[in-house]
Amino acid sequence: MFNFNDSLEETDLAQKIAEEVNVDGLLFVITNSPERSEIYTPETLHRLPIKSPKTVVAPAAALQRKTRQARIELLSGKSGDLSGGIIMLDRAHWTNGGLLEVEGWAVDQLLRPATPLICTIGDGLFHKAGRPLLRRDVVEVFPKISDPVCGFKFRLPTQSPDAVHLTISQDTVSASENTLSVLARLTPI
Repeated sequence: MFNFNDSLEETDLAQKIAEEVNVDGLLFVITNSPERSEIYTPETLHRLPIKSPKTVVAPAAALQRKTRQARIELLSGKSGDLSGGIIMLDRAHWTNGGLLEVEGWAVDQLLRPATPLICTIGDGLFHKAGRPLLRRDVVEVFPKISDPVCGFKFRLPTQSPDAVHLTISQDTVSASENTLSVLARLTPI
């Protein structure tokens, strides 16, 4: 994002057009160039109004170094038992670019990769996980899971490292009792 394309009207219009033409995804990049946006910076990228689950905001590569690890505390959901499916969170950290990166893996009741996944953070903004990731380690521990492409990674715009509540769930067309979900609190270590 630059200082000449970062108005609320422009970001809303870009998301509207992306939905209308049914793109797979829309990425707003927070740059560190001389013409960078003064409205959306690594410290304020969480303020960019995300209005579509296809929209992602991320800092430029130079702004994505890990700065603080996060402690993961499950508030609801289950761990260890695969019956009925499971979502596991196993890594989280903040970057110097204002992102909270959360990684894990998920399988549904039939032990297939549980995709797509969405994440809702405390302020109500929702984000989709990128394409599923290869997790051979999961299949080694749980041989009943036949497809190792069951990993996920969320890159969530947040304010300064502080306790964050988030919910990760399977994005299904019609919510049912079989929908997988986990609620967690992440705090800086």
